[in-house]
Amino acid sequence: MSVLTEITHLHTTASHILRPLGRAPTRSEYASALELADEALELARTSPVSLNPSVIPTCEAFQRFCYDPLLRCYARAAGYERFVYERSSSASATKRKRAGRVFDTDPGEHLVEALQAVRLGRLLEEREGRRIRWRDEV
Repeated sequence: MSVLTEITHLHTTASHILRPLGRAPTRSEYASALELADEALELARTSPVSLNPSVIPTCEAFQRFCYDPLLRCYARAAGYERFVYERSSSASATKRKRAGRVFDTDPGEHLVEALQAVRLGRLLEEREGRRIRWRDEV
């Protein structure tokens, strides 16, 4: 098989990998197409036979064609991971400012109300724990 035929075969195989029917390619498919493009470029550069001068730039363009979607795919995944990490971090709770906050009050007023509720709860517990005798009632 000639070098040019082998390069064409590698490019065709990579093109078929990048165009699956009915869905977008996965990251592993992008990576395998890029490997084939790299192999074709290496074959064109190290060919013992003199090739047309436009073969190497064509192989480089096809390599970029395979590399750019893979780079975008990893950038999207990294952006999503950053978003999820930021959303789940403890510092993001202070950015949202919705957890446990009473609206239309002074900044410290909800704390006073919470302490009064705790104090009232303790008073009720003490009353239930104390035995009421008949003569205390009369």
